[in-house]
Amino acid sequence: MDALLPWKRIQRALFQYSQTHKVPKRRLRKVVETLPRLLKLCGSYSQSRRMATWIGLALLQDHPRALMLCCPDYSNRKGRFTYQGLGDGVPMLVNRHGKFMRKVCALVPDLRVTVLVADHEANAQRLCEIMGVIKSEFRARVRRSIIAARHAVAALGWSVRGFTHEIPDFHA
Repeated sequence: MDALLPWKRIQRALFQYSQTHKVPKRRLRKVVETLPRLLKLCGSYSQSRRMATWIGLALLQDHPRALMLCCPDYSNRKGRFTYQGLGDGVPMLVNRHGKFMRKVCALVPDLRVTVLVADHEANAQRLCEIMGVIKSEFRARVRRSIIAARHAVAALGWSVRGFTHEIPDFHA
């Protein structure tokens, strides 16, 4: 275990939650075993007591879920967005974040992954101008991109939706 994190406090918080929410002891043990390995995969923002506890609490749920946030299919070169155009294929970040998420799913096999593509960006007039498309065309390309992403991750059992499907008032 990472000596920098107060694992006893984290475990105590997870134990208390499991007691009040009647989480099976087997699931609690599994989360306590998995959490340190999972956090080693994660970036520096996950390396705090609060974040480790939140991730642990999410894993204690009956059906743990992860949201994988992705930009639309913006043009890119060597893994960097160029913003010279908007495609309708699988967004770069679906592939990029997908590599990480596959590692997470190897540690947490029952994790339900939902990919959210930023369809709300069609509402940004300036972004539409930069991409050289009108709002309706931006939305149509993002819809096709979501379909392409669904096909790309279908074998993994992941779902793909637009932000606004998951969070209808996101733009507000």
